Amino acid sequence: MSCVPHSRVNRAVRELRGFQKIALQPGEEKEVVFELDFRSFAYYETKMNDWFVESGEIEIAVGASSRDIRLTGHVEMVSSMTIPMQYTRYSTVGELMADPAKAAFVHSLFGQEKSEEEIQQEKESDAAMGAGAEKMRRQMMMDMPLSALVSYGRMSEKQLKGLLEELNR
Repeated sequence: MSCVPHSRVNRAVRELRGFQKIALQPGEEKEVVFELDFRSFAYYETKMNDWFVESGEIEIAVGASSRDIRLTGHVEMVSSMTIPMQYTRYSTVGELMADPAKAAFVHSLFGQEKSEEEIQQEKESDAAMGAGAEKMRRQMMMDMPLSALVSYGRMSEKQLKGLLEELNR
């Protein structure tokens, strides 16, 4: 099984969730059945003290080995649980974006109109950095801790403190 592409936790590229050793003669076919349950897709979430399944698309891969994949399929997981969050100055923009209710706030915070000069600077920076620059900039933003909002002059320490109080209500 391949993990959710945008997982909140570091997971292996592939995770073994079942195997069965069978012997086949040349040209022979056999049917093998595996049952994947809740725990097959879960990881232990310490904030919940329980197993948790993330929402997202997961690839199911079948093969003779991890390097010899013969069949793949996809399943869309929709989690019915949410992880309780306690936001701090070290929480990232990406952590806020993972919560739909908080994502709207992030968009309002960063969705301010850019000046022509800022747009031009981004275009020049993208051109200088080459292919993938925009994707890299987006990822950098997602990995940015909230405390950087103060460092970059988007808000004061007092405003950040108020923001964190509001987020944690």
